[in-house]
Amino acid sequence: MNVRRIVSGMIFILMASVATPQSWADEPAKPAEKADEKGQRPPMPADVTSEQRVSLPGRVLKYHVTAGSLPMKNGKGEHKADIFYIGYALDTGKPAADRPITFVFNGGPGAASAYLHLGVLGPRRLSFGNDGDSPSTPPRLIDNPDTWLDFTDLVFIDPVGTGYSSTLTNSEEDNKAYWGVSQDVDSLSRFIVHYLTKAGRLTSPHYLVGESYGGFRGPKIAHHLQTEEGVGIAGIVLLSPALDFGFLDGTDLSLLPDMARLPSMAAIALSAKGEATPDVLKPVEEYAAGDYLLDLVRGKGDPAARDRMADKVASLIGLDPKLVRQLDSRIGSRTYARELRRDQGLVTSVYDGTVKGFDAFPDRITSEFEDPILQGTIAPVTSAIIDYIQTGLGYRIDQPYHLLSYEVNGKWDWNVSSHGGEPRMPSAVDDLRQALALDPHLKVMISHGMTDTVTPYFATKYIIDHVPAFGDPNRLQLKLYAGGHMHYSRDASRAALRADAMKLYPGA
Repeated sequence: MNVRRIVSGMIFILMASVATPQSWADEPAKPAEKADEKGQRPPMPADVTSEQRVSLPGRVLKYHVTAGSLPMKNGKGEHKADIFYIGYALDTGKPAADRPITFVFNGGPGAASAYLHLGVLGPRRLSFGNDGDSPSTPPRLIDNPDTWLDFTDLVFIDPVGTGYSSTLTNSEEDNKAYWGVSQDVDSLSRFIVHYLTKAGRLTSPHYLVGESYGGFRGPKIAHHLQTEEGVGIAGIVLLSPALDFGFLDGTDLSLLPDMARLPSMAAIALSAKGEATPDVLKPVEEYAAGDYLLDLVRGKGDPAARDRMADKVASLIGLDPKLVRQLDSRIGSRTYARELRRDQGLVTSVYDGTVKGFDAFPDRITSEFEDPILQGTIAPVTSAIIDYIQTGLGYRIDQPYHLLSYEVNGKWDWNVSSHGGEPRMPSAVDDLRQALALDPHLKVMISHGMTDTVTPYFATKYIIDHVPAFGDPNRLQLKLYAGGHMHYSRDASRAALRADAMKLYPGA
């Protein structure tokens, strides 16, 4: 089973924010210390809290923001790691316990929360992930009119191994306690409980936001908090989630991944002629789940089916019919990203097929291109978040910041179990169903960009269509927007996402 074939290219983001009691803010800052004799890294600096404000259209937001960390302990009570966070609390003059609090995380696994923080939810925003963006463009933060801070406090969490979060020793043994599906759910759930307890927010309405692999961990954390930690979750927002890796990856004999990708590839081709919309894509969805799937089932033994399928697929996604026929009309995301504009010496991003970049090796048979979004956003987002933390928030730390950790990703424990000798691909669908079934008031919104081929929206639509209504089908909703994996990079999609998510929050 090659789980990493998918996840090594995925981005997930987590963000959370909560009010910070004044007793935390008044603690005097302590300088970072040197590593001790046991080879442990220096202790984390003291939390830093500041009062800030942003002037936005129609309102001024005044808030407290804290950059800090919480210690993570093992079953023996031994301090083993620290999780870094940035928390926002709006100054409303009302009891903090009455205000919703949202915990946010990205995915990867191995991604810090800076993407969701600076890309969509926080009060300050960085433009990235759009066609024409460059790694060398100076990263300038601007006030974010689409911040969610109006209607919820926010806590952005960096899981261990990302951002400034790490174990004390960085040993393989200690890292194993955090780098895995179940270990990750356990540690982040314990962080949330610790934070809520220390901040006096256990009685606040609690929400989760996760992107990509963060969308996978979201339902698992929600169910774990419900049943193991004694914390209820009022709502979950999942952006571009990977809910079931068996569905997304599968094997050479699995046809559903091909079915799921086809509408997104068609959306990319349509975007070159005009804006793709959900209504325009409906006939493509019907074909993908109908005649296309049936012709795939017929296989190579039916030449007529292969011919008509190749012609139809080529017309939908904009590739040469000869190439489509050669590939049996089963087009992988990286193949499509390289071939769509290969005659121009360009590649497109698997995260958003409308974003282009140069192919570094156009004369080679094998595909070796850097993704214009995944690799292209590393420099601006890393520079922006470090400068914001150290200069804007005054949190000084002499440690490397890990925006995307390939070490975490490559050493991730997928906790797969064997059944009859066959490995089981990880899935969060059962956790989603159990969380919804257990709490009749829980609401879940899932958002996707239509031109994303890494976590295609049609896969999630298929999953949602097979989840029981649990009393009200509107409790689990799918929202589609222009754009790709990080659809919030587009102004109109970011505003629409905010408006849709706001409906989950009471009184917003």
